Amino acid sequence: MARMSHSIRGALAGGGAWLAAAVLASCAAEPLPSPGWREAPPEVVALAAARGPLRAGAARVSADPPFAAPMAGYVGASWLRLREMRDPLFARALVLECGDLRVALVSVDRVLLPPELREAVERRAELRGAGIDGWIAGATHSHTAPGGFLAAWPAELLGMGAYDPLLLDHLAACVARAVAAAAAALEPVTIAAASGDAEAGLSFNRRDPAAPAGRRIDVLRFTRSGAGGIPASLARPAPVARLVSFAAHPTLIPFYLRRSSGDYPGVLCRELERSGGVALFAAGPCGDLAAGRPEDTPVAGWGRRVERIGRKLAARANELETRATALEAGAPRALGETGDVPLAYVRARVRLPPREPWGVPFAGAAIASFY
Repeated sequence: MARMSHSIRGALAGGGAWLAAAVLASCAAEPLPSPGWREAPPEVVALAAARGPLRAGAARVSADPPFAAPMAGYVGASWLRLREMRDPLFARALVLECGDLRVALVSVDRVLLPPELREAVERRAELRGAGIDGWIAGATHSHTAPGGFLAAWPAELLGMGAYDPLLLDHLAACVARAVAAAAAALEPVTIAAASGDAEAGLSFNRRDPAAPAGRRIDVLRFTRSGAGGIPASLARPAPVARLVSFAAHPTLIPFYLRRSSGDYPGVLCRELERSGGVALFAAGPCGDLAAGRPEDTPVAGWGRRVERIGRKLAARANELETRATALEAGAPRALGETGDVPLAYVRARVRLPPREPWGVPFAGAAIASFY
């Protein structure tokens, strides 16, 4: 027994030294991707352009999981299942048609969208029937939405939960149905655009609270053309769709509550949709930016913070829309009313700067490769 204890003790000591060496090797791995990213041009994989009358249609469909699903977005919490729904999740689509070109933009209440989703969506009969020439999808980046739809072990382990092909298929069906419904609702539109800063206190730099936070908010509004030849800028009908971009991680809800939610982007979109149309949220370059203020850490009041930030951003988007309409008033015609406008669609793969490998034994470089 004494001999066995010494043997085990020796084995553990040797194993500890070996593990320490592995940790150092993992942390010292070369940055990924490989060198050359500065010189590598974007790889264009789809390109199309057309001219003609501009039409748009928008739709949203439920994207709530069909059964209990893991929560995605927090390291260490990927094996926890969502246990209740705070607010509904959606897949929202905007289809634009100009001449013989028809493209779609999609926003989904998820933390990310995997590359495999494209093939899964394009297999769906709903998408094929929509006559889409190209489409681009993005996640709102909510960290309290369902996961389990990405088959990559580092992601499953550290943020997405165990992969289930049924969850990927369900997500693909939601996206395809949203695009098909939007394509079926095409009508003549005009476009208004505006940009500005959101008020202070809606985002901060979580790595360095003293650093400036990006507060830019961009708005595109697609409005029905006025009936009887009346310009849309004068008729002021309800919008077909809005596209709003803002950069701040939607991490306002404590992960251990395990409440399915679209976080502040969900509130923002629902507030804008009160006045008609469909609102799509595009997550800007979040980086180290988080929603709220540095002191917004207590568990108490998280629900009020989600509502406050979403509603304030919606109010700012509405204000910017009014400014965009006023800016167009001096122009002969708003974009889209001439009956002959250009539309271009480009999809490309862009090589990003290296991601330093995570200091995780045996897996640092492999994890970085998935990012």
